[in-house]
Amino acid sequence: MIVYVNSLLSAWGRWANRGADGGTGWPSCSPMFKDMGHGVYGSKLPLGVGDQSSECEVTDRAVHRLKDQDGRLFAMAVEFYKVGGTGADIAARLGIAKRTMYDRVDLLHQKVMGNIEDIEAGC
Repeated sequence: MIVYVNSLLSAWGRWANRGADGGTGWPSCSPMFKDMGHGVYGSKLPLGVGDQSSECEVTDRAVHRLKDQDGRLFAMAVEFYKVGGTGADIAARLGIAKRTMYDRVDLLHQKVMGNIEDIEAGC
């Protein structure tokens, strides 16, 4: 697992699932503080996520390049990072063994990292 790519894909999954209102995908308020008045402070982006929209747009382009390269890895990205669930649930939806799923996640990280580097290089 490439930790940096995992954090990019996790942020991408939330970004891709944002509502039609253009929300960030993160809650505006913690459930513990939902009854408190709203101040000037909104929810913060997770640590390690800088300019949310531009990073996620590049990640989105990198993930969508997988459609032509390897459709299985594109499906893996969508199921693992957008739909989510336990490892057993994801593997069952994809019709593969759990170990195979984690092997494909490792390959997914490598391919996405390569695609991001290509996009940033202008290829």
